[in-house]
Amino acid sequence: MNTGLNTLHPYPFEKLGHLFGGLSAPDQPVIPLTIGEPQHAPPNRVTELLSEHAALVAQYPATAGRPELRAAIGAWLERRFQLPSVDADRHVLPLNGTREGLFAVAQTLVTHGRPGAVLCPNPFYQIYEGAALLAGTEPVLLNCEAGNGFLPNIDSVTAEQWQACQLLFICTPGNPAGNSPMTLSGDKTMSAQIRRTILHQQTTHEEGGKPLATPTLLVAAIAIIRNPWFGRGFVEDLKPETRTHGEEIGRLLTGMILDVTGDRLEGYGKASLVGIGGETEHAQALTHTLWFGNQFRNAVQAKTYLAFANMRGGPGCPLVIPLMDKHDAGRRSHYQTIHLNIPDAPADDEIVVALGASVGGHPHHRIGNRYEDLKDMGHDVDNPAGI
Repeated sequence: MNTGLNTLHPYPFEKLGHLFGGLSAPDQPVIPLTIGEPQHAPPNRVTELLSEHAALVAQYPATAGRPELRAAIGAWLERRFQLPSVDADRHVLPLNGTREGLFAVAQTLVTHGRPGAVLCPNPFYQIYEGAALLAGTEPVLLNCEAGNGFLPNIDSVTAEQWQACQLLFICTPGNPAGNSPMTLSGDKTMSAQIRRTILHQQTTHEEGGKPLATPTLLVAAIAIIRNPWFGRGFVEDLKPETRTHGEEIGRLLTGMILDVTGDRLEGYGKASLVGIGGETEHAQALTHTLWFGNQFRNAVQAKTYLAFANMRGGPGCPLVIPLMDKHDAGRRSHYQTIHLNIPDAPADDEIVVALGASVGGHPHHRIGNRYEDLKDMGHDVDNPAGI
């Protein structure tokens, strides 16, 4: 027997039954506020349709349901919750009973015994708790209090709790007030799921057999995150995750860089590497948004754009972060790159996001700058393309 059965609590209706034991109903109609079964006659058209298709009762339906039903459910989900894309074949599974489905999805998604793997609102439907307990974990309860419109306070979830979370139950409309989290809290998006951060530093003392008068420093701050679009098919609108994840990761990596360089930083750049299960566009989305880049640019009061590289590959794939001067895009002395790789990243469902910085230019730089070339070629320094 599954010992998790011993952790289950009696259903509220069972508790109510004990409380009502010995009581007799008054000589008035009783309105049962228990399992929520319909108390009204079904609409005529519903019973007519059932009658017209009575012959189908003798056929067992496929587990996945009819394609037309899944497509209709998917289209409704997109309209109701303003979702960018729902793949009816991958994201929709019709159920005869929601409790059975909610229980099964917890057993599928949750690593058995993982602490904090399930978040759920409180009050909650008891299947949320039962599914978590039989998956070997205690649910983390998000209280639905008056100060937050009787909705679960998503902002109260810590970064550590998000890292542990594998399943979040959201009830809409919610208990007890019937408010919709998707309506009142639609602007709140979950934080990026960060597996690891890495701080890379390299100091060069000698190059080409000649010591440097002042050693140069290259720094890279890296976050390995779960790809927020992985497994969702082709997502048309990447902006919601781009904004929230870009800003959060940009702020994190900027802080890591400045903890090392302080105000000595001279060159800067960015890069991203998406796993094979994602698109290069996913890597670009997180780094080419101003919500990401401006965290770094503003912090160092830069005037130039961030040099960049975006790639797709598997674990151990080279990560290249190009750098240039933060104030002068034509200063060749600060054209350099940081090269590194991470043996176990990115996984198929991950993105490696990085910021790079330099203190000093590349060692023994002596090729001049592009302004000298433009002058020698007779080009206008302020209009090098001659447009």
